[in-house]
Amino acid sequence: MTLRQSTRVSISDKRRQHFKKAGPPPYGFCYVEGKIEKDPKEHQILRIIHQQWLLKKSLAEIVHHLNGRNYRTRSKKKWRSSIVLKIIQRFEDKSLDVTWEYV
Repeated sequence: MTLRQSTRVSISDKRRQHFKKAGPPPYGFCYVEGKIEKDPKEHQILRIIHQQWLLKKSLAEIVHHLNGRNYRTRSKKKWRSSIVLKIIQRFEDKSLDVTWEYV
């Protein structure tokens, strides 16, 4: 029985092989034909969260506002402070495009 020859792989090659797989898009967005687009339903909720945040509402008040109007997360669960906090951090980091007009 012959064994295959040992091949040495550099550390940089190993690191390159362990990249992050594509995950779900950020809340408020979806994939359409491989491109990230605004999800109409979720984006509406993002606008509500942003508006409440601009009004200096606390996390608990924002969560109460969303749950009181029966808005649900992507997984159809009630909103929690930790989820809203992550979205607000994206507003603060400016990693979330908030170029919309409030009517």
